[in-house]
Amino acid sequence: MNGALLTSQTGLEAQNQRMQFISNNLANAETAGYKSSNPEFAALMTMRLREPSGTEGAASGGLQVGTGVQTLGSVTNFTQGTPVETKRALDIMIDGDGFLPVVKDDGSRLFTRGGTFNINADGVIVTLDNFAVDPEVSVPDNTESITISKDGTIKVKTSDSDELTEVGQFEIVKFLNPNGLRPLAGGYYEKIIDSSGDEIIGTPSEDGFGSIMQGYKEASNVNTITELVNMINAQRGYEMNAKAMKAAGDMMSTLNQTI
Repeated sequence: MNGALLTSQTGLEAQNQRMQFISNNLANAETAGYKSSNPEFAALMTMRLREPSGTEGAASGGLQVGTGVQTLGSVTNFTQGTPVETKRALDIMIDGDGFLPVVKDDGSRLFTRGGTFNINADGVIVTLDNFAVDPEVSVPDNTESITISKDGTIKVKTSDSDELTEVGQFEIVKFLNPNGLRPLAGGYYEKIIDSSGDEIIGTPSEDGFGSIMQGYKEASNVNTITELVNMINAQRGYEMNAKAMKAAGDMMSTLNQTI
């Protein structure tokens, strides 16, 4: 088979995969806390058809033919999104680096950049998926207001007291390689020690950890204009690879008719 057909096929697959990432980024452009991601490509192996040679007065680099492109993996852009003020006491955003740890019912830990939290029937602060903040924070039944400081300290005002009472504190977790985390539905991330590294736990607004912003949510960091430009480039790239495949097919057809 004509090698150009197979090479063009890898180009079509690469541009199609690129388009899938672009589509997902655009679909989540209004998703709070969403981080855009893009594929990384690399050339496939090169076939060496003739070895390099050097003779007196002349030199040759040999003959090497590429075989196309492959997708190495994806890279997530963890730059911070724009703060969006909601004035809701349990809307929480991290201003800076880090993740908030939460615990599922089975005890496994997940990590999120924040968002909308609630208080469940037991008085525990939880995510919309009912994952409890870790370490767990409970508020009294007669709580009238909740105040969260930049260092993550949580204080409540109850109906039987004019003083604020501290009930807990948010922790923030960082990773040496956040791109090694496994993204899950709902804006959560799962730790993969071999790729992300282990947890680095700290206090908000200290030692390079981000601070807590109460009453805010983090907007998606998707740049729609950039994604639209990428979409046009992907479409053009797909068209060019399709034309190369058609040209290779026409050449083979001409050869068959001639023979």
